[in-house]
Amino acid sequence: MLYITELRKSKVYKVKNFPHLMAKKKSIAKSSPKNSENTFGIISLVLGIASIFLFWFPLLSLPAAIVGIVLGLKQQRIAKNSIATAGLIISIVSSVISFLYLIYWIFLIIMIGAAFSSMTGALFWPFN
Repeated sequence: MLYITELRKSKVYKVKNFPHLMAKKKSIAKSSPKNSENTFGIISLVLGIASIFLFWFPLLSLPAAIVGIVLGLKQQRIAKNSIATAGLIISIVSSVISFLYLIYWIFLIIMIGAAFSSMTGALFWPFN
């Protein structure tokens, strides 16, 4: 049973005497599901932030962002909240940045290979 202590008179009252406090307790219980832990949302947020900082290494940041997206979506299905939404958005943005950076490096390697092959006159220089 929930008790309220009044400091001046040092009396303890039951909540039955304060219906407005009981209504607040019920509204809090209704707004948050009992088994709604925000673990997946927090992990999604952490992975999204980590993958933004790791975008220099696309082979590390892209899987982290994808796992962040999956966990953010899983948390959204359990209970929608702002941390899961933020984790989902940051993971999506970081996966796009990582993917573009990966495409940049692939393009750069192809261009260096093409420039080297045109300089040597060989299509595949190790096999001449």
